Amino acid sequence: MVLHSVANSNLQTYKDVHEYLTVHRIESLFADLASALAYHRPNDVRAFLITEIENRMKHGSTGGDAVIQDRELDALYHLTDLTDKGKITGDQAREAILKITYSQKQHDDVMVHEFPSMMTKVEFRTCARDALHKGEDYITTASIDQ
Repeated sequence: MVLHSVANSNLQTYKDVHEYLTVHRIESLFADLASALAYHRPNDVRAFLITEIENRMKHGSTGGDAVIQDRELDALYHLTDLTDKGKITGDQAREAILKITYSQKQHDDVMVHEFPSMMTKVEFRTCARDALHKGEDYITTASIDQ
């Protein structure tokens, strides 16, 4: 009985960690940073990474960061719609999207974006992309779990 409880606890912890990494696009960020390291091959890796991250925070995301997957937005939506009502408010959407901004520019864009008063998961995806990528071309990917 105790072993079963520990196994369930570990599984839930894994799911929580995986959802956190997905929502915040950590794997994508690390992959993009690793690609930049391989391309530039700086002597001072730490200084290079610090500069890359500071530039992303200041000027916005570039490269692989522009790809935001439906499953990532879906995870963010479900964290916001905890009671599973099927709709969230525009204020809830803004608050959720602000948590995944990479730069001051994205933050500012999300703050001025006009959100509908209520939205479904599909509408949330569209609003999130529009708010995060104002004036940019962006790539979308199909959700794996559709």
